[in-house]
Amino acid sequence: TMMLVWLYLLHAVFLQHIECRSGNPSSQDPCPCPHPWIQADWAGLGCLLFNNTKTYIWEKADVYCQDEENSRLVEIYTEEQLQVLQMIMTVSETDLGKHTWWTAGTDLGREGEWYWAGSLTPIESFGWASTQPDGGTGQNCMELVSG
Repeated sequence: TMMLVWLYLLHAVFLQHIECRSGNPSSQDPCPCPHPWIQADWAGLGCLLFNNTKTYIWEKADVYCQDEENSRLVEIYTEEQLQVLQMIMTVSETDLGKHTWWTAGTDLGREGEWYWAGSLTPIESFGWASTQPDGGTGQNCMELVSG
């Protein structure tokens, strides 16, 4: 049942995204996010941009988001938000292919103490793959992998 609910919500998000992209938003539900951003307010994620036009290291991606997009790298506070992002990435693979996407997660300056860079909130354990984090001082930034 939970999967069906998520699929319905995901379908609703992409239906709205398609309507917004076509320039035909419904009069009751205007598009709050500019093209090509995806509206995810309903999951507490705001507007999301999956930009695959350039490849950046984490620090440059963070600066790009702030300087060029007036935004921040995504911070994930709940398992539901993580599931929403994973589903959006899965569906987006059709258009964008498989990618690795930066999050705001880092342990820069606090080795082993992972936090969200924008809010300085500690990262909960649900956000990690079972073998992560494992990079020591050589890997200091959290990424989401599609596929």
